[in-house]
Order: sequence, then structure tokens, then C-alpha cells
Amino acid sequence: MELFKYFPTGYTSVLWLLALSLLLIVSVIRRRVPRNFPPGPTPLPLIGNLHQLDLRRLDWSLMGLAEKYGSVFSVEIGPLKAVVLTGYDAVKDALVNHADLFTGRPRIPIYDDFSFRNGVIFSDGKLWQDNRKFVISALRGFGMGKKSIEDRITEEASFLVNVFESHKGECFMAHEVL
Repeated sequence: MELFKYFPTGYTSVLWLLALSLLLIVSVIRRRVPRNFPPGPTPLPLIGNLHQLDLRRLDWSLMGLAEKYGSVFSVEIGPLKAVVLTGYDAVKDALVNHADLFTGRPRIPIYDDFSFRNGVIFSDGKLWQDNRKFVISALRGFGMGKKSIEDRITEEASFLVNVFESHKGECFMAHEVL
């Protein structure tokens, strides 16, 4: 902390106090929630509700909060706000009656570094729908969902088992068999 050695001691404590108060103000501003956001436990600045959750048994912790706040409630895990749905009726209502509100994937920066939000797994929205249609039509062209592919796979698997049995547990070069 070479920067602070040039300031008298009084200035150092004032700077620390200013930095902490600025951090608290930013945390409170980011904690604003929309009007229709479900109720939940009051989060602490920076850590949210992590102090109330057992991360080893997160399901039990969330079920305990569901007893207090109902089947739909919100928690903050660090800086991220999350809505938790517990129970069959709440999940069914969300995914069937309000499916358009629950589509999408969360933004996870590490995935963005290597996926660029492309492909079937990491894409979102219209791009995901287009990719899914293409992949399903391509797989159907290869026989997915048809009985004939099952017969071919079973036949090839039996040939492979026969090759393994013919070598009687000894090593062999697989590329020669294929």
C-alpha cells in the first residue's frame, strides 16, 4: 500500500471509509428489485443470501425458505438474483402457462469465452430455435426416431461382441476390425 504512505493517518481512514461507503451505495443501488418480483429473505450487501444457504445441501435450504415464503420466492446468491420455484404446481404453471417468460439461458462469462453463445447447447432465443430445428431434421435424416436404425445398431453391436469374443481377451488392433 505504497499509495497510503504519502497521506497522513487521518486521510487513510477517510479514504477507507469513503471506499466502503461507495461500495455499500453501489450494492444498495444494484439491489433494487422490480415491483412484481417475488418475496424472499432480506439479502446482505455483496453476499446476498449466501449466509442463509447451506451450499452442501442447497435443496434443503431452499425448501426451508419455501416453507416460510411460499412456493415461489426469490434469493440473491452473491450479486445474482434468482427466482426459486418449488412444488409441482408452481413449476408446471411457470413452464406451461408462462413458457415464453422462462425461456433463455443465464449469461455465464466463462461459457462466452469459448462458445460465443453459438451452437445448440450455449445459444439462446431465435438462434437456439433455428439450430434445434436443423439438428433434429439432420438426425431424423440419419434415422433418429425410426425403428430401422435400432435394428442396425443392434446388428452392429452383435458383430462387435463377436469380434471381442473371437480374440478371447487378448489385445488386438481395433482399426483392423473396423
